[in-house]
Amino acid sequence: MASNVPNGSGKKPASIERIKRQQRGSAIKFYITSVVLGGLCGLAYLERAEIKSAYDKLMSSAPVAPVVPAVTPETPKSVEVIPPKEAAKKIETLPPVETAPPKAVVVQPQFSVKDEQRAREILTEGRGLLEKFDFAAAGNRFADAAPLKLSPALADEVKLWKKKAAEFANATRHIAVADYAQGDNAVIVETIDGTEWRGLKTREEDDKIYVQVISETNPASEGKRTFPIPRNEIKKITPLPLKQRQADFNEMVTNLEGSIKLTHSTDLYDLVYLTKRLGLGKECVAYLNRAFDGGTGHAPDPNVGDTYRDVVVRRAIGRATLLMAANRRTQAELELKKLKDTLPGYAKADEDIATFRSEVMNKVSPDFHSSIVITEKKEPMKPVASSDSKAKKFERDDAVEISINNSGLTSTGAAGAMLTKANDEFGKGMSIIRTYQPGVGGNSVSNNKALSDAKSLFQQAQDDYDAAQKLEPTNGAIRSRQEEIGRMIYFCVKNMIFLR
Repeated sequence: MASNVPNGSGKKPASIERIKRQQRGSAIKFYITSVVLGGLCGLAYLERAEIKSAYDKLMSSAPVAPVVPAVTPETPKSVEVIPPKEAAKKIETLPPVETAPPKAVVVQPQFSVKDEQRAREILTEGRGLLEKFDFAAAGNRFADAAPLKLSPALADEVKLWKKKAAEFANATRHIAVADYAQGDNAVIVETIDGTEWRGLKTREEDDKIYVQVISETNPASEGKRTFPIPRNEIKKITPLPLKQRQADFNEMVTNLEGSIKLTHSTDLYDLVYLTKRLGLGKECVAYLNRAFDGGTGHAPDPNVGDTYRDVVVRRAIGRATLLMAANRRTQAELELKKLKDTLPGYAKADEDIATFRSEVMNKVSPDFHSSIVITEKKEPMKPVASSDSKAKKFERDDAVEISINNSGLTSTGAAGAMLTKANDEFGKGMSIIRTYQPGVGGNSVSNNKALSDAKSLFQQAQDDYDAAQKLEPTNGAIRSRQEEIGRMIYFCVKNMIFLR
């Protein structure tokens, strides 16, 4: 128990002994380590030459690239190298390989069956509007079908009818439906003396009735002449239903059509004019279609609107020329005014009026005296309409009678024989003009030939009058006749039909 008693320092003897042993072990380890390290250092010092030599050998085994200064390279000179000529090689032509042609890609049109059906309904509705002379509404109706999904053929048909509506409107806008063709008060008044009055009853009084008389030869006349008929002279008043009137109209149209040989769309103008004036919508559109589409003996006219307006211009200028040849300036001015009112804003009318004023009206000599007498045909005061003489013959409103007075164009002097020859040529030319009918009962070819023949006669007469004038320079009648001839030549030129 004594060994475990702590000494004066407070530690046990066994612990002290153990510490001493640890200290001695640490000293021994330190000594051995020192001896080993010392030996290594001594060895390294002794063998330092060999170690350095080995180190140098190791470093020399990895060569270091020398630093070379940068040098700008020179541009190499191009050297043309000519290859040696080789013998031409024979190229063997292989036979063509037959391949099947590529199949055409058929693109199926994208259209709707429902839209196609609707478009056909629209076309029917539009054509019905045309027959009612509502061309603007018809054109709008056709336009409604354009956006629909249609097959190419039906889409083209829609476009065609839209164009037709516009052309038909231009061709007939100046033609108004006659009162007699749509009024519900048409009557036949039979008087005690056997005369029949056909027309519209406009008003009644105690002792008389008033009738807007219609010519049996031209129920489409633009004239409106109203006559009072005393009641004590009236034997019978018979209403004239629209159906009966239309039957008479169709008879007149049929007879007129039978007298026309078609060679151009202009030959159908009077039929179009007459059927619209008489309110025959179905027949009018049929004639317009024939003019537009063409047919046996005449080509299509897709510009029939301008063609028919040009007919109006040509005829108006022709009438004005005749009036100026007869020295009737006031009536010629009225004709020009009527033309402007008939075709307002139509450039061709304005141009021809300006040319006519410059070439004809402004070239009348102050001492001009006309030998031509023009008389408008007047309808009889009491047009008779019997049961066997219904309206079968059509006469135009603008029909005139032409006569010539040659009394001042004779001479017993040197110019006598020449004047006789010239008068004969002028008379023959005027005879052709008297029978000339602009479209009615004729055709463009025969009309052009008539005008060409008349023009040739007028030009021969003009040369002969010039020769007579040289023989009798003071003869004023010859100078006036020369002016007349100039206007008649102008008439022939302006009325020629130049086919489009």
